[in-house]
Amino acid sequence: MTLAQLAQHLGITAATLRQQVARGVLHAEKSGRDWFVTDEEAARYERDHAGKPGAASPRHPKQGLGRKRRIQEVEGGK
Repeated sequence: MTLAQLAQHLGITAATLRQQVARGVLHAEKSGRDWFVTDEEAARYERDHAGKPGAASPRHPKQGLGRKRRIQEVEGGK
């Protein structure tokens, strides 16, 4: 299944899914110009993110960091 197909199924944009791939939240492989996810990975992603528009998965690497620490990371530790 392509990211575009999964995005349409989930009602979100393919760009959002590409961001999730870049963050390591969604596992996909690129072949040519398209990204592909397995049916199992699509089902896992849908299950883990059901009803959570805009919310990161609890397993997201930055989940649980405080706002101040996230700002420091973005600003380079200032």
